[in-house]
Amino acid sequence: MVRKLGNHDKMKIDNCRLKLFTKDLQPFSIVEDEGFRELFNLIIPSYQLPSRKTVSNTFIPAKYEETFNKTKEVLNNIHTT
Repeated sequence: MVRKLGNHDKMKIDNCRLKLFTKDLQPFSIVEDEGFRELFNLIIPSYQLPSRKTVSNTFIPAKYEETFNKTKEVLNNIHTT
């Protein structure tokens, strides 16, 4: 029986998958490779892999915005003496 993923689990998977692009510099097209899809289907059958367009148009900009805002907040909290 395949267990349905909760939102928390899906977010964790999405964040790990983003590291493939942001840290390992893998191409967005990897999500459309047959072997990659087979691996995900075997390990997490209930997870729907996004297309490379969704990765580049949604996930990457959202991560950029999140990182930008965190960096901005840190810089705003720096006190000069």
